[in-house]
Amino acid sequence: MSKSKIIPNSWRWAAVGFLLLVTLNHYVADWISTNTKSSKINWLIEQPPPKADWVVLGSSAALASIDPAVLSSELGKDVLMLAEEGAAFPEQELIWKLLMERCRSKALLLEVDAWGVTNVGYSWPFHEYHYLSHLNHPIVEKTLSEQKGPWLTAAWKYIPMLKFAQFNSKFGIVQLPSFLKGTSFDPRRAGTNETTAMIESLVEACETELMTGWEWDRNRIDALEGILELAKANSVQVFLYYSPIYKSCRVHEEEKIKGFYRELAAKTNIPLIFIEDESLLGQAENFKDITHMNSRGAHRFTKTIAERIKSTDLKATE
Repeated sequence: MSKSKIIPNSWRWAAVGFLLLVTLNHYVADWISTNTKSSKINWLIEQPPPKADWVVLGSSAALASIDPAVLSSELGKDVLMLAEEGAAFPEQELIWKLLMERCRSKALLLEVDAWGVTNVGYSWPFHEYHYLSHLNHPIVEKTLSEQKGPWLTAAWKYIPMLKFAQFNSKFGIVQLPSFLKGTSFDPRRAGTNETTAMIESLVEACETELMTGWEWDRNRIDALEGILELAKANSVQVFLYYSPIYKSCRVHEEEKIKGFYRELAAKTNIPLIFIEDESLLGQAENFKDITHMNSRGAHRFTKTIAERIKSTDLKATE
């Protein structure tokens, strides 16, 4: 019996049509992803400005604690907010590398926190799906190979629809509303909101979420050191600041973590700023939750940070 009788022509044409549809969907989704103007990564790769006075980098704690417009006004400098929600230092290092490839910054304000160099604190510390439409970019491909493995990175790059099948709810077709809206990423926009936490919820969260064990994370430590090394190589002045936590909260062995940052700051001769103002950190109306300020708190915290920056001896750390 011939194969044509075993497999009906209609099935074969259906299979060909399916493969064509999958391939077309792959390229359409890729095109939408790389042309969505609201994407920070597209902005970084395609259209960063030639220079910036100051850059703020960090996780969601930086987005919630620093208002770039307030910092710009206080320092009299152009400030870009490039912090990424939920991103640990490895992803922050990638963002920094992409920026420095095409843009020169005079100063970097880098947020450090109680989880930055440990193995806890981020449910998704590296958002690989943000970068999968830019795997032809050598910095992106190299970083994803290091973080996720060369074989998986190659599979994402060369197998049609694999990356979209794995992250279909994160990017691609789901970005179509943002693509159609056409709103451009604004690196000078604040990431804060107006939500104010109830004091009862803050107290409860302190008791249940922050008292946890941890171990040092070498990958995150290496990435932090990489950010500082790249800044030094490009003559960028760096300030580190410890992100605010609601005052009554205590992180497991937090002084040990703070000690690490103090030693790093001393070794690299970088100013390290701790804000421990009880009128700022002890007021529930300044917080959205225990580790994120709201717009009111961010406004006050940013002004305090700016004052410390202007008064800091560049040869001293705290």
